Amino acid sequence: MTCNPQPDTESRSMKILLKTICIVAVLLLTTVAWADDTQEDPSAKTSKTSKWFGTPLVSSDPKISTSAGAMVGYMHAFDEVSPPSIFAVAGTYSTTDSWFAGVFAKTHFGEDRHRLTAGAFTGLIRNDYSDFLGTGLPAQTTDDLVAYALRYVMQVHGHWYVGPQAISTNYIISGDDALSAGI
Repeated sequence: MTCNPQPDTESRSMKILLKTICIVAVLLLTTVAWADDTQEDPSAKTSKTSKWFGTPLVSSDPKISTSAGAMVGYMHAFDEVSPPSIFAVAGTYSTTDSWFAGVFAKTHFGEDRHRLTAGAFTGLIRNDYSDFLGTGLPAQTTDDLVAYALRYVMQVHGHWYVGPQAISTNYIISGDDALSAGI
């Protein structure tokens, strides 16, 4: 049993955005793979590695069925001491017409005395429960998610860091059938 209500205009716009992100991710991965394939001197002892990375995202579970997408990112070291910083974008789409997209960054700078982590995520998850909370009854729900997070920390001593953090989430669950709408 699948839940497939009529998508609204916002849902269609997000589908287009997600498909665009996936196409760009595939193009970037193809470009990175092609660029890494060419070497100036095959006998050189040092190898040049790409700062770009990418990976497919594939999952399957009883609630949202099978989903596929991609994550593409870039790594950059701001100085010699700090670990590499990561900047990435990710998105998935499932067979239940669910989708998820997000961008995030985890940075280290100032000889790793400063760290900044940020992210923005959105998604529409259509759940299809065949046994809702062990009741034996089927239920369909739609979860609408928008979240933002920002954290800055500064080193105070050794491995101790202190700083502010802000998180904003808007998570709305609505029932798509009589049983789950009533609950």
